[in-house]
Amino acid sequence: MPLTLRSLQTQDCPQLATLLAQDHWPPDPRPLPDRLDRLYAWPDQVAFAALEGDALLAVCQVQGVRLVASDGYAMVQLLTMAPGAEQAQLAVLAHAKAWAFAAGYGRFRVRIDAGNDAARTHLTAAGLGQHKAGYIFTRPLAANAATPPAPKPGVHIRPAHAGDAPAMAALMPDLGYESTPADMARRYAAICAWPENVVYLAEREGAVVGLCQVQGTRVLAGPDHAEVQALVVAEAQQGHGIGRALLAQAAAWGWAQGYRDVRLGSGAHRTEAHLFYEGQGYRKLPLSHALEQRAPAV
Repeated sequence: MPLTLRSLQTQDCPQLATLLAQDHWPPDPRPLPDRLDRLYAWPDQVAFAALEGDALLAVCQVQGVRLVASDGYAMVQLLTMAPGAEQAQLAVLAHAKAWAFAAGYGRFRVRIDAGNDAARTHLTAAGLGQHKAGYIFTRPLAANAATPPAPKPGVHIRPAHAGDAPAMAALMPDLGYESTPADMARRYAAICAWPENVVYLAEREGAVVGLCQVQGTRVLAGPDHAEVQALVVAEAQQGHGIGRALLAQAAAWGWAQGYRDVRLGSGAHRTEAHLFYEGQGYRKLPLSHALEQRAPAV
């Protein structure tokens, strides 16, 4: 029977629940149809299904990610399949990649546990290569996150605005990226057009010295959460509590949006940053690998 590829629909949710249970996802009190509706309410949030007749064989959820530090990418938030349905999973993954590249995303990314050799082999066959190794850090949010502690005297945290593009671009080398003011203006405009995506700036003595981007992430499996996409403090301004104040502001924003968990990613080599995050109450998850494929050259 030929394979059918289409958007995931409400009637697929009972079978999806079975697939998630097989993958040992913890039970979620939110009904799957509600999670699907919430996901589809946002732009560039898609979930694709591979079916053989009425049988759901594989599902891929993808979220568009818009960044200040670089051009965005499409991130796989869920990839699951029925036992023995490897070909269906490859087909739905290819379908999701085609959507991502057609939507203008230059990169398509999947994150897997470092020891999952079977998944790595499977994804390599789908055209994805290793991008980098890193860790996800997670912190549960409680009501006290709603009111972040006051930053040190002389440090001011505020939302960014379009006129800050040159100052934001000037911070990017401290994050390991190069950006022109024009690039930053374009990326910041794209972020502003996205729901639940915000950039905070830190000022000291009237100058912009730090930046934090945080966005909401909606998923079919696991909890929705706030995700810190960028955190940088100018090298000469480090040690004044600026990074701590920016993370606290990101947590306060996440709580106000209804999220009860905030996450961030960090490269495996950034050991000093890992110690800083753990000092702010974040827990380091096991090592993972991001596999990536770039859009074909036009």
